[in-house]
Amino acid sequence: MDSVVFENDKFVLIINNECIVRSLINKSNGEECINTDIKLPLITVTKRGLIDKESNFNHITFAASKLSKTGNFLIVEFDMISIQIIIEAEIYTDYINFKIKKILQDRKKPLGFKDIYSTLEIRILQLPISKELNADDKFKGCFKGRKTSIFMLSTSPRTVVNSECMGKLKFVYAYCYGQMDIYGCSAAIVVANTENLLSITNKIQRDFSLSIISGGG
Repeated sequence: MDSVVFENDKFVLIINNECIVRSLINKSNGEECINTDIKLPLITVTKRGLIDKESNFNHITFAASKLSKTGNFLIVEFDMISIQIIIEAEIYTDYINFKIKKILQDRKKPLGFKDIYSTLEIRILQLPISKELNADDKFKGCFKGRKTSIFMLSTSPRTVVNSECMGKLKFVYAYCYGQMDIYGCSAAIVVANTENLLSITNKIQRDFSLSIISGGG
């Protein structure tokens, strides 16, 4: 099965062509950072509110089902809704930033629901976290291990990062919602040796003119 690969000096992210995250490797020690037993789509779209007059659902979520790559751009498609999401991967030495560039209507498919922009939520990134990493009590979106840590950070004022732990299952994700404000929404992934995590995340904060993180090393 073909895969999409993003790589910088610190880590390698592999996503298959069905948009399922398959691997996230710390290159310095070869440690796997995700739970490879979980088949989690990298991107989902949620419509909140009634889907149509005949539906009793107050929300419905659609998982991305097809992924391709052109240069540093991801082209994300769905089986059930008639849109394509174009996401730019900005590759830096220490992190990779993912940014929504465009949302296109796919005229070959019927529209899965009406008025897509009115109450749209997009999870730009979501990752199932390795059992070896534990949620950081101080920083949302951060999971630490003895050797390796992962941090997902919002790099746009309109993007929110959250994490959930349900027993042994752990997830981190970034999402945005609203009308045209979704363009430009972005989040970054950091994978680093634990002792280097704070300096890298502070660098991201400076690069995107956000508040500097302190302490919690």
